[in-house]
Amino acid sequence: MELAILMCLILALMPVVSCADDVVSAKAVVVHANGEPVPGVKVFAVHRPWHRYDSKRIPSIKATEVSGEDGSVVFPSIQVADSGEYHLIAFTPDKCLGWVAGEGTLRTWFYWDPEPEIYRIVVAKPGVYEGRVVDEEGSGLPGVMVEPGSMAIGGNSINLIVLRAVVDLEAAVTDDDGNYRLVGVPEAASVSANVSKSGYASRLFVKDDPIVMKPGGSVSGRVRNEQGEPIKAEISLESEGHVDYGRREISTESDGSFAIEGLSPDSYMMIVEAEDHVICFSKVEIAAGKNTTVPDVILQQAVWISGRVMDKETRKPVEGAQIAVVGPDLDNPAWHSYAKPTKANGIFRVRALPGNALIGLTNKPEERQAVTIPDSGYKYVPIEVEDAGIRVARGKVVGQDGKPVHRAIVTIHVDNRNPNFNPVVLTDADGQFESKVTDPLDPSG
Repeated sequence: MELAILMCLILALMPVVSCADDVVSAKAVVVHANGEPVPGVKVFAVHRPWHRYDSKRIPSIKATEVSGEDGSVVFPSIQVADSGEYHLIAFTPDKCLGWVAGEGTLRTWFYWDPEPEIYRIVVAKPGVYEGRVVDEEGSGLPGVMVEPGSMAIGGNSINLIVLRAVVDLEAAVTDDDGNYRLVGVPEAASVSANVSKSGYASRLFVKDDPIVMKPGGSVSGRVRNEQGEPIKAEISLESEGHVDYGRREISTESDGSFAIEGLSPDSYMMIVEAEDHVICFSKVEIAAGKNTTVPDVILQQAVWISGRVMDKETRKPVEGAQIAVVGPDLDNPAWHSYAKPTKANGIFRVRALPGNALIGLTNKPEERQAVTIPDSGYKYVPIEVEDAGIRVARGKVVGQDGKPVHRAIVTIHVDNRNPNFNPVVLTDADGQFESKVTDPLDPSG
């Protein structure tokens, strides 16, 4: 049965799962827009980690090589040190800039079928990008911070956070009439801007001109453990109305405090997560011009539960099943624990609180089995199902020219509680993708 996909997001970047001992090689050629080779250019292999407990994920340079007379550059070995995003960035002495990202990002070497491909890096001269920021009435807004959020040359885009590993393009501040000038961006680049100003809702990757800003709100609070001690945690806010810049992430400070400003007025799901603790979910209402202070978030020590979902009749593992652990207190968000959808081996792993609970498929609450979770350690729980209710999401991704897009990343939004649980798949050479999913329900059934 095919699943009607309500929303899919094609991302330019993809987290890469790799072993610390992996080493890869790479080839590229550096050229000007007219195709002429650019010799003597430094090319940097940049890695941005993808660690779920660190929203900053600072990029770093893993290797550096110099292009030859014909513009070619060879990386004989790049150490794949961690999960994350990989890119090639070229920066010339006269500040010409180019990169390999988006469709050509190094993720194709480390995660999916490697290809004997020579990547093409087009460098462009530095230029100026100008625009204006206004309020809802159309009046210019002074003092707005504007920075390039992402840039693209020929459809090949890169995030400024990654680019900063090599060169730091300065942000601009609007003048009294709301005008700004971003200096140093490649003259051939298409630019999207990130804008922020105290008291207004921040906007991310905006291409409008003028850019319109509206009043926003903020949220603040603290995260502690059961002993009342501050804890390092990751805070995620997900807008329920899909407003502009509706997903925000931040790490707590050393005292456990956090504050997120520039939020568009809306209802948000707040997800608080820390290593070896149960994930906490709660709703937060954000109003324009106001700060919402949430009660202290108390994260409880978790016990890991693992198991395998098997089909009773075929005795084969079930792919795409999502497991929920539900305790007796349905009003306590800490009792609502979910595992990521199972892979082809049917294995799941989920954090939960000690005590009596029910465990089973999110979409089959009536079939969940009783389980006693120990106070510490691990517990293995095998799950057998007659019909897991798995659906198959299929589709095709094409470009504006109608041609299929190879290696596009598709995120299937089946779970709004935690975006990390949404399946991510890759299109094949024909632009086709397929993923097995379930429809998660409220844990109360």
